[in-house]
Amino acid sequence: MFPSSLDPSYSLTAENASSTPLTLKILPIVALIFIPIVVAYQTWAYNLFEGKIPVRTWHRRRDSDRGQGKFTNTMD
Repeated sequence: MFPSSLDPSYSLTAENASSTPLTLKILPIVALIFIPIVVAYQTWAYNLFEGKIPVRTWHRRRDSDRGQGKFTNTMD
């Protein structure tokens, strides 16, 4: 794949760049366990904070306003 100009034994091949067979067997199992956990946590966190700050209370000022396009809270 990537031959070495210094020594042929330093070349990067598909064989020496791959993981060990044990790692390739364990990785899908770990992914099947932890990807649903991460998705469940993200869903829980989204639902936890959903609706805490009403969208209608935030607006974007125009550049001509003193905020230079920054977000501001209209409830101040």
